[in-house]
Amino acid sequence: MLEQTKRLYAAGQGAVTDIDEAQARLDLVEAQEAENQANRVAALRTLAGRGGLPVFEVAPMQELPPASTPLEPQRTLEYWANLARNASPELTARAAQVRVAEAQTESQRAGHYPTLSLTTQVSRRENSQYQELSPRQDSYYVGLSLDIPLYRGGSTSASVRKATANLAGAQADYDAERQQLTEDVETDYMGVVAGFAKCKALQRAVESNQKALISTEKGYQGGVRSTVDILDAQQRLFEARRDLLNSKLDMLTSYVSLHVRTGQMDRGVLERVQHLF
Repeated sequence: MLEQTKRLYAAGQGAVTDIDEAQARLDLVEAQEAENQANRVAALRTLAGRGGLPVFEVAPMQELPPASTPLEPQRTLEYWANLARNASPELTARAAQVRVAEAQTESQRAGHYPTLSLTTQVSRRENSQYQELSPRQDSYYVGLSLDIPLYRGGSTSASVRKATANLAGAQADYDAERQQLTEDVETDYMGVVAGFAKCKALQRAVESNQKALISTEKGYQGGVRSTVDILDAQQRLFEARRDLLNSKLDMLTSYVSLHVRTGQMDRGVLERVQHLF
């Protein structure tokens, strides 16, 4: 566009401000391209480090969004939330901590309860005065022992209070983990559903900006538009394409995260993401 503007200016068409505007846009694009290339190289290195394999190139993303939403319509948010509660290892660990705290609390409270014990005793006595007969006397005792604790210096009460506090903390951690998991699943679910709708809207925006660019170029040929108008139309078109790709990437990221949180991630999911990418 800059070279075309210079040629038109040399032929007596356009103004010097058109050249300055085109040069400014070109300089900005080149600066952004250099930054994006550096970020791309850093991202490839990070990906190679995480995967343990050298990664030199990633296939470009398809611009068109999928024809239909990646999620099955019958699988609602409640369906995914229930799957996450059953599959989340963090939530399972929190629930185990609650059960342990409950057992410890009951164990400490048992210090206040009476204790009934069964006792047995055997005694044997031999009399060697009579060598021939050697009489022997055996005694057997069986009884019950009832221990009723009255006061033990407050140690049992303190232990019960401590165990109760630990139980309340474990229950609070479990509730917080479950609430956070529910929110994360809802965010991922809406990221897929709303992301698909956003992709469709941005696809229409790309088509509209493409038509607007063609109309602006025709207007420029007819002398009613300037190069600045063309640059603006091109910028809007590329911004719409960029937003479409970013929205599609966010949708696919939410799709993967949703399956990871619910324990449904497998090779089939990865293959579908690769197909949609």
